[in-house]
Order: sequence, then C-alpha cells, then structure tokens
Amino acid sequence: MFSQFSYPVICTDKYVQTINFYEDHFNYIPVHETSDFVVLQRENQDESFIAVLSDKSECVPQECINITKGLIISYPVNNVDAFYQQTYWEGLEIMSDIKIDEFDRKHFLVKDPNGNLINIAQSQISRKAKKKYEQSALLKESV
Repeated sequence: MFSQFSYPVICTDKYVQTINFYEDHFNYIPVHETSDFVVLQRENQDESFIAVLSDKSECVPQECINITKGLIISYPVNNVDAFYQQTYWEGLEIMSDIKIDEFDRKHFLVKDPNGNLINIAQSQISRKAKKKYEQSALLKESV
C-alpha cells in the first residue's frame, strides 16, 4: 500500500534553469533539496509537487537517465486571461493562444526550458460544461 504522495520528476540537463523557471513563474518553492535533486511544492497547495533531477545524478544508474520530453503538466488557475497576460509579459514561450475546450474550460499552453508543456487551465468548469461531462460519462457507462 502506498504511504506517500506521488509527483512527476523532470530529468534535465538544465537543472538550475528548470528549478528557477518553476519557482519564478509557477509559485513553487523547494521543500527538499540536494545538489542534484529538488522537490518543489506549489505555494499554499499542500498536494501539488514537482521534482527536478539533474541528468548528472548518481541516484539513478546513468544507463537509465533520459531527459524528460513530452511531459504535459496541468496547472489550474482562477483567471486564465490574467495568467496569459502575466506569462506574455514575463517572456515565457507561449505555444497556443487561449482556447475553449469541449468542456467550456479556457486554457493555453506554455513551454518549460526542457520543451515540456504546461497546460494553464481555468480551475473551475461551468455548469454547462459539467452537465456535458456528466452526459458523456453516462454514455460511456451504457456502452
């Protein structure tokens, strides 16, 4: 049985740059740090963690070390429009303009220093979207 929380670990050759990126732009703070591994916790969020591992780490056998690519991290916010403006002014690499998904949630994508995507999404879905989601779940159950 699991006794701890789980979190994604980004293995990178841009160790310090990656840590700074998540601290500076996404309100993460270090809660455990060594010279080649850090666990970051989102400020005021008890259950939101991400870790960064240097590709030079001796914790993992070198033949198993791979730079993390293709990861998409979802980051809920209360005001997508304001966060979009903030990321624009901070010079982050915005990969898509704000779009509305099939559940009426606004979201957009930015790229981290490693090329991984961060999906900035509206934290609340509308009643209309919730109803649509519930209906699609019911359809799947009936199949």
